[in-house]
Amino acid sequence: DVTGLEIFVAVAEVQGVEEREWTYLHRDGSAKRVSLAVTCLRDANGKIIGYLGVATDITRQKQYEHELQLAKDNAEAANLSKSRFLANMSHELRTPMTAILGYSDVLLDRCQDLDNREYLQVVRRNGEHLLRIINDVLDLSKIEAGRMEMEELPVCPRALIDDVCNAMRVRAEGKGIRLQCEYAGPLPYRIHLDPTRLRQIVINLIGNAIKFTDVGQVTVQTTFEVIEGQPSLLHVSVTDTGIGMRPEQLETLFHPFAQADASTTRRYGGTGLGLSISRRLAQQMGGDIAVTSEPGQGSAFVVSVIVRGETRADDVPDGKRHGTDEHRYSISSTGDALVRLDERHILLVEDGPDNQRLIAFLLRKAGAEVQIVGNGLEAVEYMRQHPDSVDIILMDMQMPVLDGYEATRQLRDEGFTLPIVALTAHAMNGDRERCIDAGCDDYAVKPIQRKELIELIHRLAPVEQPADADI
Repeated sequence: DVTGLEIFVAVAEVQGVEEREWTYLHRDGSAKRVSLAVTCLRDANGKIIGYLGVATDITRQKQYEHELQLAKDNAEAANLSKSRFLANMSHELRTPMTAILGYSDVLLDRCQDLDNREYLQVVRRNGEHLLRIINDVLDLSKIEAGRMEMEELPVCPRALIDDVCNAMRVRAEGKGIRLQCEYAGPLPYRIHLDPTRLRQIVINLIGNAIKFTDVGQVTVQTTFEVIEGQPSLLHVSVTDTGIGMRPEQLETLFHPFAQADASTTRRYGGTGLGLSISRRLAQQMGGDIAVTSEPGQGSAFVVSVIVRGETRADDVPDGKRHGTDEHRYSISSTGDALVRLDERHILLVEDGPDNQRLIAFLLRKAGAEVQIVGNGLEAVEYMRQHPDSVDIILMDMQMPVLDGYEATRQLRDEGFTLPIVALTAHAMNGDRERCIDAGCDDYAVKPIQRKELIELIHRLAPVEQPADADI
């Protein structure tokens, strides 16, 4: 390309040096990629006296770059396939758990026979155990796929730890051991971190301590550390009087699927995932988990995480100290009593017959009127024909014909402004955002928890109170 070469040289004359890549045809017929650099040479008066050209064969380099890009593309495609597989597995595993756990609750509410109630409690307990295993496997897979992201939300640390201890105390008492909850020094009234993940870590640590302790107690102690010029740290230690561990067991303790030994696995069960997941979560929160242990003497685990935006306890009004904040992070905001859904008209969009019957039964028992359709297309058609008939829509997101995402978009495009709650078994990172982006107001993860779902509906679709009549 003579013209191209002339332009190349002309640029070198102006800039002093110019470098470009060219493709040359070798005498053997193969194409060669060459990097050609031309420097303009001038005498003392600035007159051009010649050119210095350096040609470098970069054919192999370009081949390596192509192979690297191809490998990167393949890795990204594999990662995308893995993410889709995890999402599908989450859906396939969690959806039947809604029916198993939900109908167990329904039968427990109705059953008065003590023997039958005991059998149902066994089903419920083992269903919850299976769900924990499913969650552990999916969490580990999400972490390894790089899909686990941390939220940063305001939370009262004392309220969070109190709730965890209260929830775990029943398990400890079932083994005849004591669960002690302590606070060493003042705690901030509010901190910013991911409360769901911190709660998961502490539950895992306490659950492990209870599992491996037959006599004595488990002590949970929470402290707050302020470091000058660095982020503050929240420390939660879990100490037990259990069987303890040998030094060689500690070396692999946080490896996925690692357990103490075969006899321990047979006696205590478990997948060996809880501690591995907990440590990775702690590290993603800017901290870590440390452990000390002696065989026969027990173990001590300490999780430390970075916190931001802390409020000192003495900055808080007296009525709002020690976990009494209205935004307290707790299992439930209304105690054990279920709120009522009288006068609520609900459209349930769900393709699974078992879950249709279960969710509709729970909502009707709470006083709601429920209309059921089997897919997103039916939901859109129903709302076109009955635009003012419902107060809220519960939308399953994975359905045939028309999924919940597209159905929600169509409803919003057609002017439907009332609340839509996504029901999904995916529970993958980013799924909530995807539901909100589609137009949903909130998000409930399968297996559906009756109390949480009813409270969510009550919050999003409140019944207007009539004005007081004149007497």
